[in-house]
Amino acid sequence: MFYLLNKSYSRFQKKEAILFWSGLVIGLVALVFISLNYYLDITKAVPKRGGSYIEGLVGQPVYINPLISYSNPVDEDLIRLTFSNLDELTDHYEVSHSNKIWTAFLKKDLKWSDSEVLKADDIIFTLNTIQNPQNSHPLFSSWEGVFAEKINDTEIRFTLKNPYAFLNDNFKNLYPAPLHIFNDIPYPNLKLSKYNLEPIGSGPYKYSSYIAKNTGYIDNLYLESNPNYYGGAPYFTKFIVNFYKTEDALIKNFNQKEVSGFNLSDPKKLEELKLSYKKISLALPRYFAVFLNEKNNPALKNPEVKKALAMAINKDEIINKIYLNEAAKIDGPLPPQIPGYIKNEDDLFDSTLARTILQKALKFNQLNSSKNSAGLTKNNKSATIEPKDSYLLEITLTVPNTPNLKEVGQYIANSWEKVGVKTNLVVLDLENINDTILKKRSYEALLFGEQLKNNQDLYSFWHSSESSYPGGNLANVSSQTIDNLLESIRQDLNVESRRQKIKSLEKTIRSTYSTIFLVSPNYLYITQTKLEGFNDFYIQSPSNRFNNVNQWYSEINREFN
Repeated sequence: MFYLLNKSYSRFQKKEAILFWSGLVIGLVALVFISLNYYLDITKAVPKRGGSYIEGLVGQPVYINPLISYSNPVDEDLIRLTFSNLDELTDHYEVSHSNKIWTAFLKKDLKWSDSEVLKADDIIFTLNTIQNPQNSHPLFSSWEGVFAEKINDTEIRFTLKNPYAFLNDNFKNLYPAPLHIFNDIPYPNLKLSKYNLEPIGSGPYKYSSYIAKNTGYIDNLYLESNPNYYGGAPYFTKFIVNFYKTEDALIKNFNQKEVSGFNLSDPKKLEELKLSYKKISLALPRYFAVFLNEKNNPALKNPEVKKALAMAINKDEIINKIYLNEAAKIDGPLPPQIPGYIKNEDDLFDSTLARTILQKALKFNQLNSSKNSAGLTKNNKSATIEPKDSYLLEITLTVPNTPNLKEVGQYIANSWEKVGVKTNLVVLDLENINDTILKKRSYEALLFGEQLKNNQDLYSFWHSSESSYPGGNLANVSSQTIDNLLESIRQDLNVESRRQKIKSLEKTIRSTYSTIFLVSPNYLYITQTKLEGFNDFYIQSPSNRFNNVNQWYSEINREFN
């Protein structure tokens, strides 16, 4: 046959030979495509197990231990990787008709990463530790008035003094710690335990080792797949965490392909990334606002003054120029992602009107102050005055010394100056604000952030009992109407009834003009372009980016259908 083909081909003229080879090539290419399509039809892509993921974090681990106050973001991230929360460990719940008794039924065959059995005793032990007021645990108030008792090794009964509509969210924030590790250690000595850096947990990854300098600085923490994890082994079998002193050093290592993913604090730094990357913008239930403290500035007792201060600020410009559109506008105590949010139609920017309102509120007489009237320029949306002795009001704005907030603070100061408010900008380290300013409530106006829960429970942020440190009522709002609504919302298990109360609460809080709600910045997570399996776009806290870390992968295999 080949002889006949060769004999026939030898008789081809040049044109015929070209046509022959062209047809042969086309036929072979078509055959390859048909074979490839057939292969794709009879197989499916599946994540490939194996390999390492390298997370970059700015800071140091201190207590990878849910029993200890974990206000350190690095610890929160590592706890999320190495521990599971109670809701994840629970198979199902049973709730009494009164909604005061919840019974949690744990999943079968739960184990710690050291293969010890995870039981109801571990949950009771963890909760008892949190509820001890001497331990000053940040979750103490969330579990106040809840009594937990063991029914058997896999059942726990929670009894409440009053119904609580959001108890399930408490379960999601409770990370049980192993009783067999910590039972014999007095709480004050917990901070000395080696298990704070070598955790025994129930999460997707377990501790393997860490590398530290002689000074004690930890460079790397090595985690490996936890074979006892209830959710199945992660696709990345190793998870490495590199620690950095600065974000600039972290970015440098990302550009050198030594980091797989990290949080970028400022969208302006995106231009510093030299490699191809995937930007994941995650919404959080948090916001930044200016909290006005009328106790330290009598002029702020007038709602019209506070209304004018809010109206002088262009939030859209803050979002566009400072956050490069990586933020959402906030106009009330609930961010848009939380059910019950109602848009505030009265949230407007108009600096001309803001100045007019200030003049009326402060009984300013333009006729008797030529400097003020001479310095005023009017147009549709803006008003400016000369920086003379022509101010209508003086106020001190305290701002944390972080790049974005410092810039926002300067923008607000400039905006207020334009409408006649002399603004003294005070920039302080975050530690100073937390340790001094917040404790004494020694501010007139404070630019600060609130990290909300992932629900409609705003009690800790607006109830009058929370106006003193460490409460979250930073505007010192005191209203019986607001207090009653907050208490009722917590106990109302009817969704529609609760929605109506939330609506009333939002309107009432807004009417106080005690807080100038500004923006909710996105949480920017930067990864290499090949990462797959990251499905969240709204998370309760930054550490929740690891909620489905066991589903992350970068390579695929094909399996027959």
